[in-house]
Amino acid sequence: NKIARHARYLSRMIKSMQRQLRKANITVGQTDKSKLFFFIDAQEYEEKIKNYMNKTNAYQEITSGICPLADNLHLVILLLDHLLERKDITNEQYKKMYPNLKTLELAHIYFNLKVHKPDISV
Repeated sequence: NKIARHARYLSRMIKSMQRQLRKANITVGQTDKSKLFFFIDAQEYEEKIKNYMNKTNAYQEITSGICPLADNLHLVILLLDHLLERKDITNEQYKKMYPNLKTLELAHIYFNLKVHKPDISV
């Protein structure tokens, strides 16, 4: 079966590339404006991420391994309930502000390098 043989070949090639990249401590990512991939030293990539986080002060790294989303959700609901009970907001406002549990997610950061720029900024 020609297709199965080719699939096994591609799988072995990808695994070989992954091993080589791990040995060299290289990160692979996707560029921002195309479907191309970039290769960058993992330490340099980590530095770019930390610099961006420090510069924007918009993100906080979760080091505990525990996602704070459930706690944040609970606090938001408690606040909304309290505001509604005190009649500081209307029932309509409450419904509009109540989190949609189907689409709720913790904001996260990901980087796509802008390789079309000379300094290859993040």
